[in-house]
Amino acid sequence: MASEIQKRSRLIIFFVIGTVLFNYPILSLFSDEKKEIFGIPLLFAFVFSTWAVLICLTFITVNI
Repeated sequence: MASEIQKRSRLIIFFVIGTVLFNYPILSLFSDEKKEIFGIPLLFAFVFSTWAVLICLTFITVNI
């Protein structure tokens, strides 16, 4: 039973972290149009890499 409570609290934490990371103040740090990573604008790289990490963390948490 404690395991389910820990899973729920971790998922809530991931939601809060995602909400904070995808809000304006954080996104504005990466919105420089001149900076690129491997030809991808920095904002897109940040959004998609953060999104992928949150999905992986959620998958790991649910399947443990």
